[in-house]
Amino acid sequence: MITPPPASFETTVLPKKDLEVKVSSKLPDCTVCTVSGDNDTQKSCQVSLTLVPGLDVKLQFICSKPIEQSYTVTLTSVLGYPQWSR
Repeated sequence: MITPPPASFETTVLPKKDLEVKVSSKLPDCTVCTVSGDNDTQKSCQVSLTLVPGLDVKLQFICSKPIEQSYTVTLTSVLGYPQWSR
């Protein structure tokens, strides 16, 4: 049986400053990559990635299975404490 080549999907996201976003996959051949640099030449790929709140990032999902069946996105609210001025 021939395995199909991995498919790729790219998107840019900007997590809200009060929201932690974690993207992960339990499938060993599926990765999520951060893409940066001139002409998107730098790529760092992992099976799990936590995004920095308030910082936009270009992501590339690489997997031979459909993206909606391959990844989990976990959103966690980051509660801040009010700053009191005197």
